[in-house]
Amino acid sequence: MSMIEENIEEKQDLELTKKAMESISPTYCAAKWLNSTIWLYCGETASCHHLSGHKVNLTDLMKNGCDKLHNTPQKIKEREEMLLGKKPRECSYCWDIERHSGLVGDRLYKTAEFSTEDIEETLINTTSIFPKYLEIAFDNICNMACCYCSSKYSSRIASIKGDPKDYGKAKKLYMYFFLEMATRSIKE
Repeated sequence: MSMIEENIEEKQDLELTKKAMESISPTYCAAKWLNSTIWLYCGETASCHHLSGHKVNLTDLMKNGCDKLHNTPQKIKEREEMLLGKKPRECSYCWDIERHSGLVGDRLYKTAEFSTEDIEETLINTTSIFPKYLEIAFDNICNMACCYCSSKYSSRIASIKGDPKDYGKAKKLYMYFFLEMATRSIKE
């Protein structure tokens, strides 16, 4: 297959994904359900690389288990908003791209990564779904300095800016909880 044929096929796949998304909701993004980044060292989570993390409630985590590392009240609220055709404020990056350029934001590409079965599961379950893509950061040690990142997530940026953060106490608490839950799950 030539590069041109591959590009045409990819474009057709994206157009099908866009139609599928619009049939669910004009603001749908599968990443809100199926994608999760968890920063254990500071107790935060996000569904997309464009979002800042939000705090995971430690009390909720202790009471309801590790499911709450991904299925936070904020993410559940944003999922419900998307299904109602509302635009969660936290997802403004994509809305701005779409409004100013007429293109579809990364939500199209994020959704295209998942199978039809995965997407159908998001329609059934807004409150307790296991992500298909899971990124876990145990600390902020990173030798890169990406322009969209910050010292909170990259030790390289922290060293450049001269403001390294110490998340010691929170890091230990969330790490302990994660390891405890993982050990418990393995034993069961």
